[in-house]
Amino acid sequence: MTLRNNFYDTKKGNVGSIRWLSENELRVTKLGKITVKHRRHINGKIKEATLKYENGRWYVCIVYELDENRYGEFSYIGLYVGIDVGLTDFLTFSNGKVIAKPDLKKINGRIQYYQRKLDGKKEGGSNWKKTLKKLHKWIRKKNNVINDHYHKISYNIVKHYQFIAMEKLNIRGMLKSRNLSRSIHEIGWGKLIKMIKYKSELYGREFVQIDQWFPSSKKCHVCGKINHDLGREERQWECPHCHTVHQRDVNTAKNILDEGLRATGSIVLCLVDFIPNDENKFIYKYEWKCFIDTVGMA
Repeated sequence: MTLRNNFYDTKKGNVGSIRWLSENELRVTKLGKITVKHRRHINGKIKEATLKYENGRWYVCIVYELDENRYGEFSYIGLYVGIDVGLTDFLTFSNGKVIAKPDLKKINGRIQYYQRKLDGKKEGGSNWKKTLKKLHKWIRKKNNVINDHYHKISYNIVKHYQFIAMEKLNIRGMLKSRNLSRSIHEIGWGKLIKMIKYKSELYGREFVQIDQWFPSSKKCHVCGKINHDLGREERQWECPHCHTVHQRDVNTAKNILDEGLRATGSIVLCLVDFIPNDENKFIYKYEWKCFIDTVGMA
């Protein structure tokens, strides 16, 4: 449940119904004083507090109002990046860098073990409660590993890139697939995208999401032609028009970056012509142009 902080006048001054009494004691509306374990104290005005029960533990989530950005902004570095998300390669960058998803094999094995063990116990019994406690422990560990991994990834992306482009995902539609729903649900793309988005706003970076129907995987980032015959399982393909060989995810990330730059009207390096030579290869000519005024491909 979510409780709003109401302020009223007392002999001690204007106080809120939700306030810190000491370093580890929080006064909450209707509940009174509760003991809280936390490691970070924020000097700000408390707006509301949400109490929730999850995996055998109670949590309180506090929303603060700050007078200014306590984090500041990163310095301008001028690096642009497009990022493609996937199941095989978790994140693929337009510069060719790949980040793997967190290794959850051992944790998932322990969760499945205790789930099977819990099914064989009588619900409500002492052994059932002990097994449930161990199951909650491993579920919390899994969530902590994922959150830690995603926070570190999102922070480093925002720190090292000025402009970040990603694709909007129809995750609800993807979850309807029987073969991939479990993997998509576990990998949590939406959580990572939200982290990158709010960190970009926090540290003064530009974050753009392109339309989900943009053909980023089938479009050649060199000549701009779309390969309609490209299969879903093909990880490497050759453009039938300019004969450039693409690694699927890297090409997708480059197209995402180009479309993100085009949508924001940024000045980028565009391909204007390519000429074949005697070795069955091409000589490419580029110009710096604005995508708002020019129809072209970076």
